[in-house]
This record gives sequence, C-alpha cells and structure tokens, in this order.
Amino acid sequence: MHRLSAGLPSFFDAVSGINRFFRSRLQIAPEGLQQAFGVEGTRVIWVKRNSMSRSRKRPVADAGTASAEAGRSRTVVELAGLRRRLASMLYESMLLMGVLALTFLVPYLMLGVGLGIAPPGWLAWLHIFLVLGFYFVWYWRRNGQTLAMQTWRLKVVDAGTGLNPDAKRAWLRYVFCWPSLLCFGAGLIWAVFDRDRQFLHDRLAGTRVVLLPGQPNK
Repeated sequence: MHRLSAGLPSFFDAVSGINRFFRSRLQIAPEGLQQAFGVEGTRVIWVKRNSMSRSRKRPVADAGTASAEAGRSRTVVELAGLRRRLASMLYESMLLMGVLALTFLVPYLMLGVGLGIAPPGWLAWLHIFLVLGFYFVWYWRRNGQTLAMQTWRLKVVDAGTGLNPDAKRAWLRYVFCWPSLLCFGAGLIWAVFDRDRQFLHDRLAGTRVVLLPGQPNK
C-alpha cells in the first residue's frame, strides 16, 4: 500500500507531462482558452466545415433565440472533424487512467487490503459509472471541455442554443456514450453516415462538438 501511494505522484506527473507536451505541440494557451471560451454565457455559432466559404453566419438557434441573446458574446466556429474527435477520445482514455486510479483503485485497495472487504462486481461498475459521470458532466457544464478536449481545441455545445450544455443534456450525452461505445462502436461508426459527421450520442442528446480557433501567437 505504501509503495502504491508513493508511486501515484509519479504517475500523475507523467500524465501532466504528456498533457503539457500535446499543448506545446498544438500551441494552445490554456489560460487564454478559458478566458475566451470558458466564461458562462458565451454563445457559439457553428457552421458546417464544407460551408465555411459560403456562409459564416449559420447559427444554431433560430432567429428569435438569436435576437433574445443579442447581448451575449458570440464566436463563429466549425464542426470538429472526425479524426480530431477520435484522437481526443484516445487521449482522454489516457487521462482517465489517473482519474480512476485516484477515485476507484485506491479506495478499493484500502477496503480489500486494510479491511478485508470485497465489494460486489455490480457496485464496482456503478462506482465507475458515477465517478466518470461526475467527471464529464462537471467539465461539460463548466466550460464545455474536458482536459483532453482543451488540448485538441474541442468544445461540446447545446445544438439548440450554442451554449454549454445544461445538467440534463450533459447527463444525457454521458449516458448515451456508453452504448455508443460498448455496442462495438456503433455510435462512432454512425458519424460516417451522419450528414454533419456527428456521433450518435450527440444526435440523441442534442449536442454538437465544435472546433475552436487557435490562439494567436504573442
């Protein structure tokens, strides 16, 4: 147990190092990204990738909603490409190893080694489901981005308003992600046939993943 606790800081340092490496290669400024897109009330206007040259003002919401939110800041972006989203998901899985090590592996080792308690399998899966749920929902509601999505300049927005998803929509997206991935990736394959190249769980939850513009070099 002592060796495990001693090795955890090194593990998290390695994860942080990988995150810093990708940020430097992609020339991303986390502080500037939060200031530009992390403020509550910032509205994203997205356009299709293949229509960027034809129209820069294709909003998510209808005209009535747009006029009601005229006072809010807006950012014109495009829908994120499929390869970038898949790369972000792969990177996210690496970061989740650290999250699960801290919130799942350590508590269960303490219960098993220290107290001799072995929780049932269904409770372990419920624990994982809730831990990951709170992780994703908290980040999506806060600024529409997890740590991996910040690195790859991706953002989850409400398809109807362009704002960060609310709690209900964020939980819907998270719940739909499980069958989307576990059913042999059927929800991911859906993006190949979707008109906007969106995953099935985004279609069902009413969300979109957009690509944020890069930060200018200072």
